[in-house]
Amino acid sequence: MNKKLAAILLTLYVLSAASCEDCRTVACDPYRQWELTLYDFMPESVDLVIVKAYEKGQPFSIATRKDSLALKKGDNMILEEDGKDRLHVIVRRKDNKHIFDSRYDYVVEIPATGSRWEIDQLTDIQQEMEYNNPSLQRKTCNNAQLRSSRVNGQLIERPVIPALTR
Repeated sequence: MNKKLAAILLTLYVLSAASCEDCRTVACDPYRQWELTLYDFMPESVDLVIVKAYEKGQPFSIATRKDSLALKKGDNMILEEDGKDRLHVIVRRKDNKHIFDSRYDYVVEIPATGSRWEIDQLTDIQQEMEYNNPSLQRKTCNNAQLRSSRVNGQLIERPVIPALTR
């Protein structure tokens, strides 16, 4: 009987030591996407891609522009072709930073083709992380996927911003 009681007390002690009085749950940072996929584009026509970030939730005609990014072939943009029959070009930044972030709405333009897309209503699947070590209480997580977004007014329910088609 004493051995059982000792085992129970030891288990309670270990569990209480493992529990955290300083634990803190934080919301993860917004969803981020590092690449842009384009269908039906010739790689030579994608020499410049302009991405403009706008205040979220406002019509583009009155929204405040928050940032813009000009991705230039051979400068700060990497183009990859997927090698399939359909022309499929993937645009990435050379500095490995993200292109999209769910805190903003976007306009993406390819001047050489006159292509323009309005991407808004990026809705993350909210995630949280619990920290049990006070020295690690900084955000190190991002929401991993989108619930939905809208491209040129069409609602898209996918975990990423979909491929943009000419």
